[in-house]
Amino acid sequence: MFAILRLFKKIKSFLISPLPDASEANRRWLIKILDILPKPFFLLDFKANKVFFTNKAARHMMGFEYESNPASRTYLKSFSLFDVQGNLVLPENLPTARILRGEKTAGEEFLLVSKAGRFNIKVFSEDIPSMYGQEDSALIFLQDITTLKKTENDLRHVQTDLNEAVEIAQVGFWNVDLQTNKTSISHQLMNQFGVRPEEFDGKLDQIHANIHDEDRQRVTDAINKSIQEGLPYRIEYRVVRPDGDTRWIEAKGGTISDSNRFAGTTLDITEKMKVRRALEAKEKDLRLLADSMPQIVWRATPAGELDYFNQIWFDYCGANFEANEGSGWIQFVHADDLPLTIERWKKSLETNQAYENEFRLRHHSGEYRWHVARARTIYAEAPLSQRKVKNWYGTNTDIHDQKLLAEKLEESRLAAERANLAKSQFLANMSHEIRTPLGAIMGFSELIKENGLGRVEREEYISVIERNSSQLLRIIDDILDLSKVEAGMMLIENIEFSLPEALTDFSSLMGFKAREKGIRFSSKANTVLPSTIFSDPTRLRQILMNVVGNAIKFTDQGFVELRVGFKDDYLEFEVQDTGRGISPDQEKNLFQPFTQADASTTRKYGGTGLGLVLTRSLAEALGGEFILKQSELGLGSIFLVRIKATATASSKPYSGMGFESEPSRTMETHGQLAGLRLLLVEDSPDNQALISIYLNRAGAHVEIASDGEQGLKMAMSSSYDVILMDVQMPIMDGITAVKKLREKNYLKPIIALTAHAMKEERIRCLQAGFSDFLSKPVNREDLVNMILNFKRTGK
Repeated sequence: MFAILRLFKKIKSFLISPLPDASEANRRWLIKILDILPKPFFLLDFKANKVFFTNKAARHMMGFEYESNPASRTYLKSFSLFDVQGNLVLPENLPTARILRGEKTAGEEFLLVSKAGRFNIKVFSEDIPSMYGQEDSALIFLQDITTLKKTENDLRHVQTDLNEAVEIAQVGFWNVDLQTNKTSISHQLMNQFGVRPEEFDGKLDQIHANIHDEDRQRVTDAINKSIQEGLPYRIEYRVVRPDGDTRWIEAKGGTISDSNRFAGTTLDITEKMKVRRALEAKEKDLRLLADSMPQIVWRATPAGELDYFNQIWFDYCGANFEANEGSGWIQFVHADDLPLTIERWKKSLETNQAYENEFRLRHHSGEYRWHVARARTIYAEAPLSQRKVKNWYGTNTDIHDQKLLAEKLEESRLAAERANLAKSQFLANMSHEIRTPLGAIMGFSELIKENGLGRVEREEYISVIERNSSQLLRIIDDILDLSKVEAGMMLIENIEFSLPEALTDFSSLMGFKAREKGIRFSSKANTVLPSTIFSDPTRLRQILMNVVGNAIKFTDQGFVELRVGFKDDYLEFEVQDTGRGISPDQEKNLFQPFTQADASTTRKYGGTGLGLVLTRSLAEALGGEFILKQSELGLGSIFLVRIKATATASSKPYSGMGFESEPSRTMETHGQLAGLRLLLVEDSPDNQALISIYLNRAGAHVEIASDGEQGLKMAMSSSYDVILMDVQMPIMDGITAVKKLREKNYLKPIIALTAHAMKEERIRCLQAGFSDFLSKPVNREDLVNMILNFKRTGK
């Protein structure tokens, strides 16, 4: 400073009173140097009371140009000066005027407005001593602070904008001096924590005291860790304000500068937390809902990686999330279903089309169960042209039972179709079977009416009619038994009867049939047999008739043998023949309804194809079985029948079974009913005629009523030994008529005649009051024998 003042002191002497040795050239050189200095300045002369030098920078700022010595010029009109309050500075208060009056200025700020522009300046002055030590001049510096002021203004605006933004964003600020623990906080932070500005003591502890007790230590630990590691932190915690209101705060912070200060922000996220908690509660509810669903629920990323399963999936597969995440679910798909499953899943991912597929999934027990998987896309919110898949949501539904049911239904449908086809074939065969004996009956009935027939021819024709009638009756019986088997209404008795007697009667009949066929029939006991047993004699006879009858039917030469054994409460019947035998292919259809071994069997031997099926059903109903034990094509077969049979307490061992077949004799019925007066109640004229002939030829006197009402009147008005009454008649049926007769204490025998051959029909008739029961067509011998029985017993 002193050097500068000495310089200006010399400058003054050059400018004001040049020394004798100072040349004009030196003077001009010095003025030139001063004039080009970049900082604007003035030189004042106290004695002359004026500015005696202004450099070029000062002249430019003030907006005038002239020589450096402005002694003869007035420069005040070239600019205006304003103080910091914006007031115009009058000439007498200009810094130059004040300095000339002996005042000082050091850094005063002004706004200078001139032709050159607007300048923010600071004014500094310094007195310059004279050669003799007296202060006779002064130096005035002008510091251009326009850029600095602009920067300050800009910063001030930025700070204002920032403060407004902070207020709008409701962000709180805090700053802690780690050395002194002095804390500065923003108004917003005070509001968040419920601290009044006048109550704040400048300590961080006062702020932390309002943090929730359960969160305070966690916050302290996070801050300490951030300070120690020099890393920023973020934490959410609760604040309990003095008024009791609890707010959620999100705080972020870290060390700044030289790590001696710790600063951060706080944001009230109470509403955000409410929304979050509501969403969490909603998500929990949705997860509970998903877990309560019977289906497996899952979610996949746009790439097809599964990232969520409900609890049903984990319960099903027995694995944790890590084992299923991504593509882990593939391991549970059945190997046979996996290629198609993956192919369809990839196609849906590529096209964003809904996914649907059926496949088997492995249960944790090892069982594979059928499922149907369905999934659809959820898109992120965006314009339609920019939509992208956000997630896939899908379900797996267990359809195993429905699948099995559908398969069973399909099997049932196919079985029904096969059954319908078999029934159609059966009906075709049945038509043939029924028409064949009917044709013979009708044909020979026509022939027998011709005149001139000899006795031998007539008897031969009658024999043909009888034989075909019996065949037709067997066909009808088979159909009735089949209907009972299919309806599950086959009634089985368990009564006591004589086994030797039943076998003897049966062997006699089969021996007769065998002799007619020209083959040998024998029967024998393999073991000791009980004399009396509990079983169903009717069904047993039916079984043996079917099995032995078939053996005789299909044996053209050789023999048929029946072997009987008893072991462990089971009767065993082995039937061996030397017939045509059965091939393995024919054996497959042996026990199928309405089928025979092959088509040639039907053509050659006839039959309905029901015999063996009925036999097996009857054997099983009697607690046993019926099987083909052995067969060889061309050599014959062995069938085995086993039925449950319990020996009675009074049964005796019997081993004398060795049957000699004798042809059955035709019963002579002529004159056996002589003297009996009978009433026939029958609506069919043909049956009236037929039954009347049977009874008249047996010697009985027969009167006829055409309906139940007429029969009731005749029975009450005349005396009859026995009444024969049809069950189904017009006007009054037989059931009603017999009930009315019994109500009138009619005690004579009444025999029911009905086309219903079911056992249930017999029971119904007996319960109604009939004395006994005969099924149509009526067998002549059975009819006469039943009437004779009532004649003998009188009941």
